[in-house]
This record gives sequence, C-alpha cells and structure tokens, in this order.
Amino acid sequence: MRILLILILLSSSFTLKAGKFIGYYVTNNQDTISCYFNLADFDYYDLAGISKKVIIVDNEGVKKFKPHEIICFAIVFSEQEQYKFVSLKEDPKKFYHEIVYGKLSLYKTYSMNLYHGVPSITTVLLKHGMLFTLSGFNTKQAISELLIDNPAILAKWKKTKLFTDADTKIETIVREYNESFSNKER
Repeated sequence: MRILLILILLSSSFTLKAGKFIGYYVTNNQDTISCYFNLADFDYYDLAGISKKVIIVDNEGVKKFKPHEIICFAIVFSEQEQYKFVSLKEDPKKFYHEIVYGKLSLYKTYSMNLYHGVPSITTVLLKHGMLFTLSGFNTKQAISELLIDNPAILAKWKKTKLFTDADTKIETIVREYNESFSNKER
C-alpha cells in the first residue's frame, strides 16, 4: 500500500511539472502566429530537443518546424521574460537562442552530449555574417578580435577575468559594444 501511494505521488509530481507554455512564431512570410508549446518541464533537456525542430500547437493543430521553415519562435514566461529562438541564414540547420541582437549578436545553442547524456550549452557570436563558436580555450581571444573596432570596449574586455560568471560578463560586454555604436549613430 505504501509503495502504491509513493508511486501515485511521484507520478503526480511529474505531471504537475508538465505544461503548456504560451508563445508565438513568425513565418517566412512575416506572419506572427500565437501558439503554445507542450514541454515536459522547461529545462535544458527541452532546449536541446528544440534546437533542430520545434513542435508547436496553434489554431490549426500540431505543427513541426525546422529552422529554415520559420524566422523565429518565442516561449513567453511573462512580459519581462521570454526565450526567443531564431533561424540564421548562416546556419539553417539549428535554432539559436537569441540573447543579444545588434552589430555583434550573442546566441546560445543547446544539444545533448552523447557521451555523458547531459545537456551542452554553446555560446555563439555573429558579426558581419560570420558565426564564431566560443569554447573555454578561445573565448578571450575570439571576443577581443570581434571588439577590435571599438578600442574602449576592447580595453575593458581585456581587463575582464572570466573565472566566474563568464556568461554574464560576455553578455554585458556585447551589450555595451552595441550600445556604443548606437550612441555614435544618434
């Protein structure tokens, strides 16, 4: 009896985590369509699953899209928080989680590490139509080369230590880089 009760409680806790997440997608014809996403639990396993195709539900029913078939989709959590995934002409085989869009764009990709069976997150930068994948070994130098046209931001970046919170530091420098150019254009 106890085992049955424990099994019922465990299965109901997994069911409570499953859910519909509202969002939208943009077709290649620039139409924005409301939809929702059935995800077991919004975590990195789900993100890895939608990197090469996304399954959405809209008024017409269930649809599957590969990156070259739509411009983007977004999973909306609140007015302040959404995860936007875009398809890039530079790599039409996967969706990129857009973190910062600008002269220098910052993205993340998610996949499953086949050897360990755990999610893998890759940071990718886009500038002048070229994608730059960052790894622990080339991060500092690769970003320095992309910031070369802004000496003040480059100098600040070179002083940055990446031992802790590297993602936030990269995002901050990319935002500052883009803002510096938007301020010059005003």
